[in-house]
Amino acid sequence: MNNKFSRIVKYLFTIGLVTLLAGCLASAPTKEDLLSADYGQPMKQSQCELLAVQVINSILIDPSSAQYSFTKCQKGGMSSVPVMGLEKEFGYIMDVIVNAKNRFGGYVGRKSYGFLFRDGVVVRKTKPDGMPYY
Repeated sequence: MNNKFSRIVKYLFTIGLVTLLAGCLASAPTKEDLLSADYGQPMKQSQCELLAVQVINSILIDPSSAQYSFTKCQKGGMSSVPVMGLEKEFGYIMDVIVNAKNRFGGYVGRKSYGFLFRDGVVVRKTKPDGMPYY
């Protein structure tokens, strides 16, 4: 009887944990979200690049060594991340890949950052590990 009770408790615990984690995962925008989204004022590629470079340069050890490559700045959005208190947001998105020198003078390798812009400002950005900045 103890073995059966133990299995039931483990099963219920697993179900509860899966349900909890499912509520914490990011949720993608629906078609309705995309149709009613406010993307803000249109942004040019050069505006997006300038804003992204300013943000990334502020965190680099040697900004003058940075080598950048940019994707197209286009309408888009970032999903909600309830566990971090982040709602779905829309604007103009762009990925930036950067390689720069570290404290030892060696290049660290290409790192990808994601940006969401709206009305000429950075609304949200992601770190190379994909996690949002606060």
